[in-house]
Amino acid sequence: MGTAGVVELMDGREVARVCRLLKERHRHGMRPGEEFLARGWLEDEVVSATLTLRNQDESLHYPMEARLDIRDTDLLPEDALEVLLDFLDYYVGEYLGHERNVYLTIDWSEVRFGDAVLQARGQVLNLKLEREADEILARGK
Repeated sequence: MGTAGVVELMDGREVARVCRLLKERHRHGMRPGEEFLARGWLEDEVVSATLTLRNQDESLHYPMEARLDIRDTDLLPEDALEVLLDFLDYYVGEYLGHERNVYLTIDWSEVRFGDAVLQARGQVLNLKLEREADEILARGK
């Protein structure tokens, strides 16, 4: 269990398994040194998942997030997580298959995926460049 009210839905082994499967499935669209990070959790009857595509120097850091409120559904948290991971897997295929020109919205937006209505968002970041900019700004003070 994580912080109060947050229940992690994947342990380290499950995270490693999911990331390994995604890397294998999307290997043709991935560049050398890229990897996935994954997390799934339950908080206040909302199941959330984050799948991050990143490279080693973090010049690519793309957290893709999805969430599903299960209060008005028959889904168990584990089933909702599976829906979210399936959606993120589908989206990664679209992103990589369209030369990385298909993006999630930066703000939460509603997405219909199969029988589920979920919310998703994402933003491509260059953390390496952001760190360099912070260093330059810090030197200027």
